[in-house]
Amino acid sequence: MELAKLGLKFLPWTVSAMRPSAVFSLVNEIIINKRKTVLEFGSGISTLYLSKAAEMIGGTVISIEDNPVWASLVSDMLKAEGLSSVGQVLVATLQECSYSLDSSVWYDTDIVSRAVAGSKIDLVVVDGPRAHTRDLAHARYPALPVVYPHLSPRCAVVLDDISRSGERHIIKRWEADSELKFDQLAARGGYAIARRGDYFMSSI
Repeated sequence: MELAKLGLKFLPWTVSAMRPSAVFSLVNEIIINKRKTVLEFGSGISTLYLSKAAEMIGGTVISIEDNPVWASLVSDMLKAEGLSSVGQVLVATLQECSYSLDSSVWYDTDIVSRAVAGSKIDLVVVDGPRAHTRDLAHARYPALPVVYPHLSPRCAVVLDDISRSGERHIIKRWEADSELKFDQLAARGGYAIARRGDYFMSSI
């Protein structure tokens, strides 16, 4: 399925957006493996495509974002596409987190915990918070420890930007801390994915 065939209007791609090939793979992942409950860290154009895919299978997307202005913009785009009943952007400020590896800040865990309370998450997409400088290299590590208790028995976890050493180190720690094993797809969108339970291979 090509992204254009999803029928969304023109959407601006920012420098921090996931690569189109990675978004394409996640759309496939949602549809072919029926990932109905999706949690995303770091909102953007991917939020719209994930929400469109989720709509096709009766699913939902919650995207956690620390920038309220950007969150409002993405929410407006969801509304314009008729996807606001499927995709939701929640603002969670960055603050100290007990799970951080190097004292870097992460999303407000109270907000994240309330967002996923009572849910079994089928797909987690970690593309935030910002981690492009050395002091923020491990900023995305807390995602798995925080959401792990809420993962469904049959699920997938995705980490973007694995061309960076910080993300590759996070993968090693996540694998050491859990039973998950990640496939690193540097040449197919620059992301890593781990799956639990049975699944159909969807990466392209």
